[in-house]
Amino acid sequence: MTPAIEPDSSVDELYAHPPAEFIGRRDELATAARAAGDSAAAARIKALRRPSVGAWYLNVAARDGLTSLRELLRLGSQLRQAQAAADFGTLRELATQRGPLVGRVVRDLTAHLAQRGTRATAAGLDEVRATLASALADPGVADQLTTGRLDRAHRY
Repeated sequence: MTPAIEPDSSVDELYAHPPAEFIGRRDELATAARAAGDSAAAARIKALRRPSVGAWYLNVAARDGLTSLRELLRLGSQLRQAQAAADFGTLRELATQRGPLVGRVVRDLTAHLAQRGTRATAAGLDEVRATLASALADPGVADQLTTGRLDRAHRY
């Protein structure tokens, strides 16, 4: 009997690998789920989208625990809390950290990818910057980024 396929672990596995490997591995996992008799899991797996290059860069950063990315996600949470509380003094103070921190994440990510043997592209880094700006404002994007399950760039 074929072992059961766990959809969540399949998602994690797929988004951890380079985009070029995504479709082939996704289809293998969906076929295995179907063979195990779990057509619902097969359908969920088959529906997953291959990540864009920038989304994959950020998935790598999230999964590898890039410190500056964690700091940016904390800043986003603080910004959203200050905005919800209409605490404009704190909001102004926190907003001054945004630009330098985004720049640091991009530099750290570029270096991290290089250590892994991947050269970051300008287009991919543009996606990264846009998605980071979106994650600062949108908790849903921040959650996707935290779990390393982005499939596309986000724009705010």
